[in-house]
Amino acid sequence: MLLTKSMALELSPSGVRVNCVCPAGVDTPLAGGAAASIPRGVDTKMLGRIIESPLPGMAQPSEIAEAIAYLASDAARMITGTSLLIDGGTQS
Repeated sequence: MLLTKSMALELSPSGVRVNCVCPAGVDTPLAGGAAASIPRGVDTKMLGRIIESPLPGMAQPSEIAEAIAYLASDAARMITGTSLLIDGGTQS
């Protein structure tokens, strides 16, 4: 997040906006296959607590793309140096 802010400050005189998108779980084929690779004997209750989200499910790739499209649009012309968390409320 500090790198994003630093780059935004450095590049803003040139009219360049710098933002960062920070997704957590995204519903992709790779993520779907991850469950099959969890070793036997892992405490699934503990694992569930680690990945729990206040909002149900995982983000869809289209939701991440929409956030990026917004940040790249003229509608976000006053947004720079920020990190957008798309995490269902899991990160702080």
